[in-house]
Amino acid sequence: MRLAVLGFLVALVALPFAAEAAQPPTRWAVTLSGKVVETYSYGTGGRTAECTVRRFGKTTREWRVASTAPTIVSVRRSGSHARYQPGQLFRVRITRSARKGSWMESRQCLGEEVLTGSGTCGGSPQRGSARPAFGWAGANRIAFRRRLVVAPLRLCGFDRAVTSSDAWLSVAPGRLDEEVLLAGSRPRAVARADVSRDAMLPFEPPSGSMTQNLRVVWTLLFRRLS
Repeated sequence: MRLAVLGFLVALVALPFAAEAAQPPTRWAVTLSGKVVETYSYGTGGRTAECTVRRFGKTTREWRVASTAPTIVSVRRSGSHARYQPGQLFRVRITRSARKGSWMESRQCLGEEVLTGSGTCGGSPQRGSARPAFGWAGANRIAFRRRLVVAPLRLCGFDRAVTSSDAWLSVAPGRLDEEVLLAGSRPRAVARADVSRDAMLPFEPPSGSMTQNLRVVWTLLFRRLS
């Protein structure tokens, strides 16, 4: 009798796993579009024996990402969440805009008028490619992984470059209906993200300050394959 009850309990526990194994994965053609805009604003102040100098500047760089062709992704249930295979997108083009910025300086020396100066910065856009990695990030959420290598950005009007590994799609988790992907009940599904974030960054000299503003927007489009 005890063996029969034990066997029944084992079978009962195994039912969800058997159902999971029996459910075939759904297949989707996935494309990505998005942008990352990073803006750095700084201010410095200094004093010599006779003069006080203040300088302010702002520098902006924009990354645009877009799939040049869809990546075929299988979605299956793994425990309580969706699993994506492969967990990255191929054939994604990155266009990095030219550095844009401006700066302004004021200089006041003893017994003299205030002198001001200003300027702008620019450059040439650059193109490259990437294979953004992504995965499950909670119930009905999907997120990209952080990039390991990010090109430094030279500040306009100041001899310093900044590098932020946060300036990427990973800042913004997206939302989508996992059950639609798992069941393949609709011809398409969309994951979207839109996040803005401000942060204070360490800055030298100590009399200066710098802030970073990030705006991250992206869309993942899943088209069901028959």
